[in-house]
Amino acid sequence: MSRENELKFKVNDFSEIIIKLKEKNAKFLNRHLEFNEIWDTSEYCLKKSKRLLRLRINEFSDCQKAVLTFKKKPPTEDILFKSQEEHETQVDNIEETKEILQGLGYKRVLSYHKLREEWALKTTSYNNCIMGLCQLDYLPLGHFLEIEAQNPVIIASILDLDIKQSLLKSYPVLFKENGFNQGCVFDENELNSLRKNLTENISY
Repeated sequence: MSRENELKFKVNDFSEIIIKLKEKNAKFLNRHLEFNEIWDTSEYCLKKSKRLLRLRINEFSDCQKAVLTFKKKPPTEDILFKSQEEHETQVDNIEETKEILQGLGYKRVLSYHKLREEWALKTTSYNNCIMGLCQLDYLPLGHFLEIEAQNPVIIASILDLDIKQSLLKSYPVLFKENGFNQGCVFDENELNSLRKNLTENISY
């Protein structure tokens, strides 16, 4: 079990963010497509109790990796950033995992896609350990920056971001507010275009 502390920002594009990341000697980690599925009961029992069950398939240029995640609110929360208890496990057989979820009474209630680019911001101390992750998410809904760290507010400050402009809402909530009630997915043409550029330097 881990605790996920996160800040999210809506941005016009990623050009300024990438410039700032490079200025701070952040390390580019990877770029991949995400295919996310939210699972719940017909009565939305998980959603009503502020819990989440997600199956995510990460598609890289040379492989796929799938992860099953369960999230819930922690006993105490920070008022400046979103915080959740998170349990994750890697999935080797995606179809069998879906059969298990269905057998337990769950169904897929929402799907959404992302193109995600990950950067690691490191400390300047002698051990040069990772201070946090900066995740650049391109969705049909727009461009977003997610910061994951023990204290994401510090990283937001390093990148000259206004904490008052951050979003504490999850992607599913943002989808609903913007009319994406059936999900937020790329069409096949855009997916094919994004796949061709997974290993290239692109602007999106």
